[in-house]
Amino acid sequence: MKKYDLSDLELEVMDYIWSHKEGVLFKDLVQHFITEQGKEWKRQSLRTFLLRLEEKGFLRIEQTARRSYIYIAIQTKQQYVQKWTKNLLNEMYSSSLKNFVCALTGGEKLSKKEIEELKDMIEE
Repeated sequence: MKKYDLSDLELEVMDYIWSHKEGVLFKDLVQHFITEQGKEWKRQSLRTFLLRLEEKGFLRIEQTARRSYIYIAIQTKQQYVQKWTKNLLNEMYSSSLKNFVCALTGGEKLSKKEIEELKDMIEE
């Protein structure tokens, strides 16, 4: 099964790209991360992150008319989180929603309100 894990740095880059639905130019990524955020990244390191994200299927890279590149998210953050969560459920909890919910609650009982919310969700 394909993993949907991103490193912390890749997730940081994707969060910025997800916040720009139309895509982001490389110069804007440099401006944000290196200049504004003060990351001690070399431009080539940022390009490597972006190529890795393309290889993992998170980005589409297009060349613009001005020989620049625009980076466009292929999937939304919500889609990523859903796939990541499903992968976690399958691998760590043997696809058992019950075991997953128990882990989320720390083994404590659910409140009546939480039980009702789950019932409502199941009935939908």
